[in-house]
Amino acid sequence: MYKYLDNIQSPADIKEYGYEQMTEIASEIRDYLITEVRKTGGHLASNLGVVELTLAIYRVFDAPKDKVIFDVGHQSYVSKILTGRKDAFTSLRCEGGISGFPKMSESEYDSFGTGHSSTALSAAIGIARANKIAGNNDYVVAVIGDGAFSGGLVYEALNNCDPELNLIVILNENEMSISPSVGNMSKMISRIRSKENYFRVKNAVQSFTEHIPLVGKPIVSAMRKTKRALKKALISTSFIESFGFTYFGPIDGNDYETVERLIRQAKKHGGSGFIHVKTKKGKGYAPAEENPSGYHMVKAENAEKPDSSFSSEFGKIMCDIGERNDRVCAISAAMTDGTGLSGFFERFPDRSFDVGIAEGHAVTFASGLAVGNCIPVFAVYSSFFQRSFDNFIHDAALQDLHCVFAIDRAGLSPDDGSTHHGIFDVPMFSLLRNCTLFAPLTYDSLCKSVNYSVNAGKGVWAIRYPKGSEDIDGLVPAEEFVYTDSNYHANDDIIILTYGRIFREALKAKELLSKKDVKCSVAVLEKILPYKDSYELVKKYCVKAKKLIIIEESMESGSFGQNIVSLINADNGFDIKTAHLSIKGEIPGHARLKTLYRNCGISAEDIAEEAMR
Repeated sequence: MYKYLDNIQSPADIKEYGYEQMTEIASEIRDYLITEVRKTGGHLASNLGVVELTLAIYRVFDAPKDKVIFDVGHQSYVSKILTGRKDAFTSLRCEGGISGFPKMSESEYDSFGTGHSSTALSAAIGIARANKIAGNNDYVVAVIGDGAFSGGLVYEALNNCDPELNLIVILNENEMSISPSVGNMSKMISRIRSKENYFRVKNAVQSFTEHIPLVGKPIVSAMRKTKRALKKALISTSFIESFGFTYFGPIDGNDYETVERLIRQAKKHGGSGFIHVKTKKGKGYAPAEENPSGYHMVKAENAEKPDSSFSSEFGKIMCDIGERNDRVCAISAAMTDGTGLSGFFERFPDRSFDVGIAEGHAVTFASGLAVGNCIPVFAVYSSFFQRSFDNFIHDAALQDLHCVFAIDRAGLSPDDGSTHHGIFDVPMFSLLRNCTLFAPLTYDSLCKSVNYSVNAGKGVWAIRYPKGSEDIDGLVPAEEFVYTDSNYHANDDIIILTYGRIFREALKAKELLSKKDVKCSVAVLEKILPYKDSYELVKKYCVKAKKLIIIEESMESGSFGQNIVSLINADNGFDIKTAHLSIKGEIPGHARLKTLYRNCGISAEDIAEEAMR
């Protein structure tokens, strides 16, 4: 039981408390977060850091009339607690429960859905302009981490800002995105800290100088004339102010009273304000304070923790390749730990590049490295790679440059849901015919595919693999990059063809069908593109079958199955009935993987049902 927290159902409930009570509420929220998030799994360190900030925002502004947008969204748990969803935290990121990110369909307080970084400011400016058109005086507040400032969309938004909008941007500087923030913007933000020292010195000098007999006031007048030049020389706030913002800060974002006073000051000032706060990621929980990156995302207490994963094995493979080939470079978009590249970055710093949350730049940068005779390997989560689609087509693929893309977290993302599903990469790569795409099932296949890609000499190469570890139980190798079930028969009536981890559903479907005396075999490809190669394998392994069922964790349009079926339909010499099960319609939300398969129509039961038609 909590003295205050149990009685808070909306932001209005915290407006009558004093500063002393707010400090106690902050403590209760941290205790609740640590207890509940460790049960369900989720983003912990980032939320512990923004407790005081979120409380102050909801005290000063009138949500949901005033809109509050949290960039990335993994720092929105405190907001969910304060807006009537505290008791729902037992279902955080679980089937039928609340999302780990802001979701407009979940609550009127979730003003904009944010699952990827650097988007909040663009959305906030749009909402603020709509308010201005409507003639209302509602405020829009965008809370943005310093890591988001490594993403180019922030600067496109800044360039579009209007100083007369009722807009407050709060820069939450915790020196972390997921991996530590990098780049020149991170350095600039750090330099802004000198502003507090600048003003302290300025006020002291002015006070002293004014009291000098006879010459004091003229000296002060001269000093005022050089104020802007002095300020520009000492601090970097002129960068922010040049976009029309009034700058406030920096301040300690975990000092509740100071935070609320400054936010009230910015609101009273009117127009577009930019508030700079510094928070401690993991605040109030010693393990998270000492290792904020490690506690950015925590697993549920009862979750299995495998000794290895595709990400960690990829990192080992890259280190081995890096030792043998000094042309190989590694690129990360603020995800060196998550993609397994930390070891490579430590051993080969001159060939390691963390570009920040700038996936589009990463791809074009990789293309430039390729022109310069380097071999770039960009490791990125599938859902984040979507943000670089234009760069991939225009700068890498169309120019047939030798770039390698390691697509991590491929397939459905059960816990994070719609914003993080890796279900668009196969259609994206399928659009270009000079791409080679692997989908390894084992660490050995991962090693082979990465080495093939690096040593290819030209062209775009990609390797996609899921979160988790290898598991080929029930499969046997048939030839390089091809697996089948242990008693595969090419003359079986039905062949189920797939790639990636969903092969398990295919094997379950085979078991279901065997109980009905339906002869069925399963073939799994580890090399998807180019299609001319995979199509030849399809014909080889389905030569005597009557029906081919293709299943995949991918959106249907442009998918592997859609392309293969199209080739079969155009081939007069290959007569086989086909069915294609993939993700159609709406992008699914968060749920257990088994439930997602069922909801998307790609479960073992769906496959067996299709086979009986």
